[in-house]
Amino acid sequence: MRCSLSTWFRVSRINFLPVSLLPYTVGALWGLRSGAFSFGVFIVGLAGTGLVHVTANLFNEYWDFRQGADSLMGEYSPHYGGSRSIQRGAVAPSSVRRAAWLCLVSALASGFVLSVILMSPLLLGMIVGAAFIAWAYTARPLSLSYRGLGEASLFIAFGPLLVGGGYYLQAMRLDLSVILLSVPSGLLVTALLVANEVADVRTDSHAGKANLAVRWGAGRASVLVAAFLLLAYLVTGTATVCGVFSPAFLFSFLTAPLALQSFLSLRRSISAGAGFRESSAGMFRFFCLYHCSIALIIMLT
Repeated sequence: MRCSLSTWFRVSRINFLPVSLLPYTVGALWGLRSGAFSFGVFIVGLAGTGLVHVTANLFNEYWDFRQGADSLMGEYSPHYGGSRSIQRGAVAPSSVRRAAWLCLVSALASGFVLSVILMSPLLLGMIVGAAFIAWAYTARPLSLSYRGLGEASLFIAFGPLLVGGGYYLQAMRLDLSVILLSVPSGLLVTALLVANEVADVRTDSHAGKANLAVRWGAGRASVLVAAFLLLAYLVTGTATVCGVFSPAFLFSFLTAPLALQSFLSLRRSISAGAGFRESSAGMFRFFCLYHCSIALIIMLT
């Protein structure tokens, strides 16, 4: 079966790459504080980040198909429920599996070369950790997202590993400030994930996923979304008041109305039992805007 380029764009969910590229960029820009920033290293890291993210997406497409998730039931959204390309017969499952392994091996190989060049075993460990989560999130036998560990694994991957990794590539060290910088990213990606789980709760429950939305129900899971959003701002505000971040970081609070709007849209969708595409898109836009605001603040201060 021959697949068009547009089909591979859909099955690899290229549209979701900002969720990983933006936190990585925030971490890399934080390296400006140390007086060190290599554009070449930044680009290599950006490519590796995208490669690991595509690996996770492809494994997710294949294993969710194998385990009965992301069925053709319900509404389609570019931000949740998978691309459904396998289910529609647009691409063969074996092709998606091979592409996932090819991306994983390429990411590990490039990460190994970069860690050797920079002489950093810690960097290699971070890359291996990110690649492991990309595989284990959905793939058997671990299937973290099916065992109630999906949210925690994505918090680690998109928070400390991505933001911390971006910073480490520039500064070649880690400190408390970048850990605090990474926590809001982890919390916000978890909020985005849970909001999408709420939209997918019927098919996820049918497939046996034990994620937060399935275990807690849509209403209580949405309360968790609000808690994660509030905690992200609380961490940023507290770190700013304590002098870890500059006062300019408080300008990131200007994105709070969009966070509130996205949450209220999610609640309306839960009440109506439909319309999750709009709430999911809103959460995605908020995530991107928040990280763009942080990146701009770092560059201007």
